[in-house]
Amino acid sequence: NNAKNLKMKKLINSGENVVVEMMEGIVLMNPLLQFIKNQNVILKRDSNPKTMDKVSLISGGGSGHEPSHAGFVGKGMLNAAVLGNVFSSPTPSQVLCAIRAVTGPKGCLLIVKNYTGDRLNFGMAAEMAREEGLKVEMVIVGDDVALLDGENKENAGRRGLAGTLFVHKICGALAESGKDLEYIHKIAQQAADNIFTIGIGLSSCIIPAVGKASFHLEDDEVEIGLGIHGEHGKYKSKLRSADEHADEMVDILMKNASKNTDLKKVVLMVNNLGGTTLMEIAIFTRRVVNQLESKGIEVLRIFSGSLMTSLEMQGVSLTFFVPFNDEVKPWLDYSTDALAWPNATRDSIELLPSPSSRDSQFNQTLVGLDTLSQIKKLAKENAEGSFDCAGWTERIIKKMNGVTSELTRLDGLVGDGDLGINLEKAGKIILSHLNEFPKDPKAFITALALILGDELGGTTGVLYSVFLLKMSSKLKENRGKTYLDWANSFQEGTNGIESLGGAKIGDRTMIDSLRPASDQLAKNISEGKSIKEALENAAKAATEGAKSTIKMVAKKGRSSYIGDRAKGNPDPGAQAIAYLFQFASEEFK
Repeated sequence: NNAKNLKMKKLINSGENVVVEMMEGIVLMNPLLQFIKNQNVILKRDSNPKTMDKVSLISGGGSGHEPSHAGFVGKGMLNAAVLGNVFSSPTPSQVLCAIRAVTGPKGCLLIVKNYTGDRLNFGMAAEMAREEGLKVEMVIVGDDVALLDGENKENAGRRGLAGTLFVHKICGALAESGKDLEYIHKIAQQAADNIFTIGIGLSSCIIPAVGKASFHLEDDEVEIGLGIHGEHGKYKSKLRSADEHADEMVDILMKNASKNTDLKKVVLMVNNLGGTTLMEIAIFTRRVVNQLESKGIEVLRIFSGSLMTSLEMQGVSLTFFVPFNDEVKPWLDYSTDALAWPNATRDSIELLPSPSSRDSQFNQTLVGLDTLSQIKKLAKENAEGSFDCAGWTERIIKKMNGVTSELTRLDGLVGDGDLGINLEKAGKIILSHLNEFPKDPKAFITALALILGDELGGTTGVLYSVFLLKMSSKLKENRGKTYLDWANSFQEGTNGIESLGGAKIGDRTMIDSLRPASDQLAKNISEGKSIKEALENAAKAATEGAKSTIKMVAKKGRSSYIGDRAKGNPDPGAQAIAYLFQFASEEFK
């Protein structure tokens, strides 16, 4: 598994279209499903919010974890799954679309893995849905014990891993039996608090849009305590026997699972991370069960298979679910027709005809205006403007395309390596529609926010979008007549990111370059310096801020999962901000 020279070898057509083409195939392979055009939402084929008389369940996240989450859409589990790009969370508009499509009077519960992008995007969608009068609750699942609570009080916290699927299953049983939203939300949290997962990786994986392995392992090395996004684990270890690795993982899980309870019974999940043979899974499972029984712990159920993968990564995650009441076992045994759930009992079902295309039965008015329609509406209402926002934006984007490979390299060192690629992709879409953007600068910024929120994806997408929306809101408030008004709007956008993401200077995030740059801009303008000089000084402040992250240990975001191993290079998010300010300064005319 020497990943140093590992090149991509996949049955795909292009890295850009893998998610849509995969979804088209999924609904053809399972006639009980459908998906909503252009929104990356897979849902039960009989979904109708007008006749829905039970609580609906929605989950999702980045693609690349198949069968999660689309494979768990079905009676007795999820009503809908929202799929982002590979290893990138879906956008707020996509999640909102799913909420609208399946939520009836009883409301819906969003089941979200604890990743910054998922929390922010699902959380924003929940707030938007509540504004529309829909009942929405959200539970965050963080079952990863590699990141101990004591080490992460100021960090991103425990990651959500395969144990999240137990929450899907239990909540699905409760919803199907008619329980109300408040009760299901309470039980979901109790379940999440009693789930513990640890993973081991024998190889890296290759993200289609990146085309190369996300990290390198020697033939005799493994990563212990890794997530599901192709990132490094907590630490490297030498490859040992299956029994030895199983014993190590059982010990880690028992240490965590027995903290607040007398561990007597456990439900197991042995999850294939993608490229592990059934032979290896069986050998590993055998040792885990033997170890637990030798310690006097009863194994109530064993769920195994490829359940939440990391593309083709060789490896396995092990989950302990500690029953918190006597009803857990019957909830897990409750019938479901979700095809990916192992050991599922099945009702007799009447198969519906396979959809002829990926188009859903839903009318587009149900899910709202698509982004381009919103931009055209903004342009019609804001046709006047004195500053050439489109020209400035075009020049900045073209320069940003020149640093795609560097941002990809930096992001690959600490995460999934898609930041540069996603920025370039979003930039292409902006350029292709610039002639349709509104002329008024305030509306122009709103249009940028809409596209970046939809197309950039992940944590970066929602944070960039929030920054621009906060900017636009401030400009509407102060009318944006002076450069100081604009500088103040930059600070408002930065405040918005800090408030939503919880990061501050010193956490090794984009804030380390954005905050000093926006403060420098406002300071220079208030001192009477020209806008050109103020932008140049802001760019210098952003660059210095990005450099300062080289020696930092990350406290927020995905970099925080690998501790000291992130040091030695600038944070990719901070470096991207530094480039944006640099090019904005150079291209201002």
